[in-house]
Amino acid sequence: MAATVGLPVFSDLRNLDVALGGQGAPIVPIGDTLLFAEHQAWLNIGGIANISIRKEEEIHAFDIVGANQIFNVLAQQKGKAFDEEGALAKSGQIDIETLNLLNKKEWFQMKGPKSLSNDMAMELAHELLDHTSLKVEDKLATFVAHVSDQIENVLRQSGLAEGSVLVSGGGALNTFLIDTVRRKVSNFNWVIPDAKTINFKEALVMALIGALRWREEVNVLKSVTGARQDSVGGAFWLG
Repeated sequence: MAATVGLPVFSDLRNLDVALGGQGAPIVPIGDTLLFAEHQAWLNIGGIANISIRKEEEIHAFDIVGANQIFNVLAQQKGKAFDEEGALAKSGQIDIETLNLLNKKEWFQMKGPKSLSNDMAMELAHELLDHTSLKVEDKLATFVAHVSDQIENVLRQSGLAEGSVLVSGGGALNTFLIDTVRRKVSNFNWVIPDAKTINFKEALVMALIGALRWREEVNVLKSVTGARQDSVGGAFWLG
């Protein structure tokens, strides 16, 4: 890419962290803390939902649960690209038996640092996705309950009694999901930013991470990846 465009290209962000014993993920928390410092926690609901939490002087962050990738697979069964504003889910009924199966998975009992691949996220939801008798609307309603349960659990266990949570990612536009989370964890102030921040926050953070690497400043945090030390990760290729 550097040779083609004739510009410096930043890549291989995770490799040094992995060599230092970390998971190489998540990497967005450094941007959360530097760009949106007024909040106590930062929830991103993308294909996978992940969270960053400020605890005293450290940031702790990890993946929580599969999110939009599962919602979208189900919505596509109704001929829609996604469940706009969670309308299909809102019309469905929660299947308690399936919800309990999802919530009891060992993954959700593990403490961070931890990260999910897309395949792992889909596997964790297979009882729901493979269920043959539930309507799509009921599957969506059940998954909203599952995702919101896991977000609630993470915040209950965080030690934070209250605070401001910035929500980003496409899931921030799923009003039914956000309303459900707000109802379950009402002691927090849930901040839904403008559309540009929702859609492009991760791209902005990646640019910041590249700038930090260029300046040889820390851009990967040991407290979120489990590495032995913070690092200045990534390689530059000069075109």
